Amino acid sequence: MIAVITGQTRGFGRYLAKAFRTRGFSVPFFDRSQLDLSDVESIAGFSRYFLDHFGVPDILINNAAILGPVGNFADSSLVEWHRTLMINLFGSVQLTHAFLSHMRRGGKIINIAGGGATGPLPRRSAYAASKAALVRFTETVAEEVKDFGIEVNAVLPGPLKTDMLDQIIESGEDVEKPDDDAIDRAASLCLWLAQTDGLTGRTLSARFDPWPFDDDEKKRIMASDLYTLRRIDREM
Repeated sequence: MIAVITGQTRGFGRYLAKAFRTRGFSVPFFDRSQLDLSDVESIAGFSRYFLDHFGVPDILINNAAILGPVGNFADSSLVEWHRTLMINLFGSVQLTHAFLSHMRRGGKIINIAGGGATGPLPRRSAYAASKAALVRFTETVAEEVKDFGIEVNAVLPGPLKTDMLDQIIESGEDVEKPDDDAIDRAASLCLWLAQTDGLTGRTLSARFDPWPFDDDEKKRIMASDLYTLRRIDREM
C-alpha cells in the first residue's frame, strides 16, 4: 500500500513515515523543496509527479504544520497568521483535493489535528484556528465521500517531543510535557486507522480515547455524535 505523509523530514512526520515503512507501506520520501504547502502551484506539481511516478495513494496523512505566531492575538503579525493557515489548513485542503478524486474504494485520509482543535488555545490563535478548521473539514469531507468507501478521520496526537514543542518552551509558554511513549502511541493510532474499516468523520485522541475499537464499538460510535465537534446543550 502507498502512503503520502507530509512533513516527514523531522518530528512526528519522520517517526510516522518510519513506522509505516516498518509495517510494509511504501512511503516515498520528499521534502519542502519538492512540496511547499504554502504554494498552490507546488502542491499541484507535486501531486502530478506523485501520481505519475508512484501511482494512486491508498493513504494520505496531512501532518505538516507550523506553530505560527505565539502571543496575544492583538499583538500578532497577520502576515504570519495568514501563513500559518495557508500551511496548516489550506495546504492540507489543497493536497486532499489533488488526490481525492483519484483515490480508490478503501482509501484513508488522516488529518493530524492538535492543540486548539477541540478547545481554546490562548496565545496560539492561528495554530488553534487552523486545527479546529481542519477537524471540521475532516468531518465534512467524510460525509461527502462515505458512499465511495473512502474514510476520513483526524488524530489528536497530544504533546510530543518535537521541534514545535521546543519552540513553545523557548517562547516562555507553559506546556504539558509529553510522556516517553507519546509519539509511539500517536503513530500506532494512525497505523490502526490506516488499516481498519468502519470509522469515518471522527477525531480520536491518541492518549485519551479507548482505541482500538471492535466492530460493535465502531457501529455504536457511527450511530452517535461521539468523537465529533459539537455543541453540548443543556436544560436551562
